Amino acid sequence: MLIMKILYKLTVFALMVSMIGLTSCDKFLDVNTDPNNPTEVPLSLLLTSSQSYLGYTMGGDVNRYSGTFVQHFAGVQGQAQEEYDIYNFGDDETNNFWRFGMYAGALGDASLIMNEAGANGSPHYAGVAKIIMAYGIGVMADLFGRVPYSEAFQFSDNITPSYDNQEDIYNTVQGLLDEAIVDLGQTTSVFSPGADDLVYGGNLAAWTKFANFLKLRYWNHTSVQNGAASATAILNHIDGNSASFESIGDDADHPFFNVPNSGNPHFQFEQQRGQMAVSDVVLDELMNPLNDPRVPLYANPIADGVTYTGAPNGTTVQDQPHLVFSGLGSYYGSSASPVPLGTFYEQKFIEAEAAMRAGQQDRAYAAYIDGIKANFDKLGIDTSYTDYVAQTEVDPGQAGLTMEHIMTQKYIAMFTQGAESWTDWRRTGIPALTPADNNITGGVIPVRFPYPESEIQLNASNVPATTILDPTWFQDGTED
Repeated sequence: MLIMKILYKLTVFALMVSMIGLTSCDKFLDVNTDPNNPTEVPLSLLLTSSQSYLGYTMGGDVNRYSGTFVQHFAGVQGQAQEEYDIYNFGDDETNNFWRFGMYAGALGDASLIMNEAGANGSPHYAGVAKIIMAYGIGVMADLFGRVPYSEAFQFSDNITPSYDNQEDIYNTVQGLLDEAIVDLGQTTSVFSPGADDLVYGGNLAAWTKFANFLKLRYWNHTSVQNGAASATAILNHIDGNSASFESIGDDADHPFFNVPNSGNPHFQFEQQRGQMAVSDVVLDELMNPLNDPRVPLYANPIADGVTYTGAPNGTTVQDQPHLVFSGLGSYYGSSASPVPLGTFYEQKFIEAEAAMRAGQQDRAYAAYIDGIKANFDKLGIDTSYTDYVAQTEVDPGQAGLTMEHIMTQKYIAMFTQGAESWTDWRRTGIPALTPADNNITGGVIPVRFPYPESEIQLNASNVPATTILDPTWFQDGTED
């Protein structure tokens, strides 16, 4: 039975990722999407599809673009070097993942599950779908600002949905997560997820913990607008809720496999194009000076086989074979590397930041140290943790801890999770980043994605008039 379940997952997952791959490449064929009688699709297939789209889109376009802006990566060939690494980032770059990866993919399928599960008495499916919806629509708001939600997912009944404010989306995220927790706690459900659930295998308690984790993340996103309320909500929720992440075993990771068309999206991108290197901010400025033992997992050595060297953002050196600059290492860059969606170490850094803002230095310090340890445990290098934190630059002691320590170590730990790391940087300005060389924006790092060409062509009256240099609500309190 176990072998059959694994084969089922691999077969369905390969099919879904194959479908995604046809629409995820930059500037690919632009076609209309037909829902094709979606209510006839079983909940199990919709769930696998929704998760596959989400994991592939997050691990691909979303984290690659945002990870370049926040300087996890640098472009060393092709589009990565000549376009988005120097902020030549237009509406054609975001078109496919908006249309196919998210709205017609992960979120569209989640919406169908929510509707169908609500109609047939399956709250367990509805709960999982609401978490996926909260995750995806929250990310879209993080990246773009105002996005469609309240009038979206109506298919042909409304092909020009209005755009909801980012603040309203964040409130919607919290509401969806609250509803999901209630749904997952129901004692009866006609249908419940099982092998079709790629993330947790139908473990409803794990999904409840993930929902609580996401509540913390999105309260944290409001730190600029209301730092005190944000910190209080986070700390109170952790203290009063045993169903939050408690260890790395609770992490939400989307799996990928050493199977054709089921490989990690960054691995596939590099296999096909070889355009990305690890940034010199990550390697040369932050990790190498501290003899960070995570370096060989994050990056591959250059031509000499022993040296790890990051690429400057905006470099004109072309290095497709990664002989001059380090390519992505085995932990995040292999075919079977999972894409993290939410982790215990991120939760500990959120707690540390909130405690620091609340003036609870002792709690901030304890959570900060726990966050570093959890990341080392996740990577399987816990034996080298003691030597790393023995350095005063890493562990300054409780009295010496600053927000810069917390956010810098979180930045290192969140490597490849570009969307969330870019949001952190846009909130805090830590670490201090120098704009890419040869940039075309007058030395200003982008702070939002451009709306896609499909929306400009088909829904122009609703698309906000913004540029990639205009802050979103969580940064400056304005919606456009």
